[in-house]
Amino acid sequence: MNCKPGDLAIIVRSDFAEDIGSIGEVVAAVDPLDWMDQGLPEWRCTSTRIGRVYDTETGQDKLSLDFDIPDAWLRPVSGLPIDEDVTEDLKEPA
Repeated sequence: MNCKPGDLAIIVRSDFAEDIGSIGEVVAAVDPLDWMDQGLPEWRCTSTRIGRVYDTETGQDKLSLDFDIPDAWLRPVSGLPIDEDVTEDLKEPA
């Protein structure tokens, strides 16, 4: 698996080209019964950027801040956690 809950991840593959490069927060694993037909483990993610998703209930595309996406289509974004203090790294050399 590429990601885990709590990770920030970048979308590297999508059915919708405009969603590639978007960043989302990995929230939770999707129930395996919901993705078994595709054979790819999926994550439920949320983003601050609206993206296009496929609505399985209506069979139509819709815009949403929340989405389910295969783990293989995500890459974690590394870096310091949001609550880390980075002031020490930013000081000028003496």
